[in-house]
Amino acid sequence: MEQLFFYYRSVLLCIFIILNLGCKSEHPNPEQLDPIYIDLISEKKETEKLIKDTNSTLENLKAERIKIKPRSVEKKVNERETKKATLELAKLKQNLAYLEIRSERRRVESRRDYKINFKNNKTWPNPEEYKNYLVAKRLRSAPRNWNYRVPKLHAGNPNYKENPKNKK
Repeated sequence: MEQLFFYYRSVLLCIFIILNLGCKSEHPNPEQLDPIYIDLISEKKETEKLIKDTNSTLENLKAERIKIKPRSVEKKVNERETKKATLELAKLKQNLAYLEIRSERRRVESRRDYKINFKNNKTWPNPEEYKNYLVAKRLRSAPRNWNYRVPKLHAGNPNYKENPKNKK
């Protein structure tokens, strides 16, 4: 009886190993393996959260406007903050629309590329493409302020060289 149990268990183990090693199947949702698609989706969720926060801020500012006395400094500050929040909300909605379009396109591209690479027995996703994406993302989010990028040449900077004419 014990030998029979051992025999059945070894046969089942062999069948299991053969099935796992012998079968290669396509992933049903290859975009879930794509790091660029995952990053786009996370950015989209963050943008949705920011839109929700900005909407609540805008509602609070409008509710406060009713309580503020007319022709006061507080009313001007409230109007300025309301305008700023409205512009920020418009930018966030535009960015959300961009991310929705971009993520949908990336989903379609990743499915197509996965199928092509699967048929040709190549690795996917391409790590070089993800590195390029990260570089482009970093450059898009880099500050455009000149003073931030260019070092200042003053006494606190190690590159500073004192001019002998200015020593007097």
